[in-house]
Amino acid sequence: MPYGAAASTSWAVAPEKVVLSHRLCSVKVMKMDKKDSKIIEMLKENCRMPAKEISRRTGIPITTVCNRVKALEKSGIIKKYQAVVDNTKLGKGIEAFVRIDMKKDPDEIVSQFANRPEVEECYVVSGSIEVWMKVAMPSVADLHRFVASLKSKNINKVSTQVILRNVDKAKAPAFMG
Repeated sequence: MPYGAAASTSWAVAPEKVVLSHRLCSVKVMKMDKKDSKIIEMLKENCRMPAKEISRRTGIPITTVCNRVKALEKSGIIKKYQAVVDNTKLGKGIEAFVRIDMKKDPDEIVSQFANRPEVEECYVVSGSIEVWMKVAMPSVADLHRFVASLKSKNINKVSTQVILRNVDKAKAPAFMG
């Protein structure tokens, strides 16, 4: 299948697992219940929250919390625990999204730039052949140098959107519809 072409997806449900079938791959997905969802929400809020506190807040016995967290880790649903840092306090006050419109397969750019320290996130997205990177820099001049370093005959266009403010989902006002 050519890069960027649409593919069909279907779901099949079994009692102990959910299987996502796709023409390119097949992924086993652990079946979760409300207890698992509550535990995950607590850990997303604070990945260092002790099992005792999760138990207290959710009413789930502490042993069950511990066993379920281990199962979520083993299944790969919880991939890692990660600190969220304030880039401004680290001297990287300029954050931006860099969109790279590619002529063909983006692997060259991804392998060249995704592991650079200023690149916080890197995505290859569907639709046209595009790479999106979230970057953090000390200054606009540093951002300009980074964008200028994106050299490849495979690039159609590079655009940059500076992040003015990051809206924390937990603190964002509810939509009034």
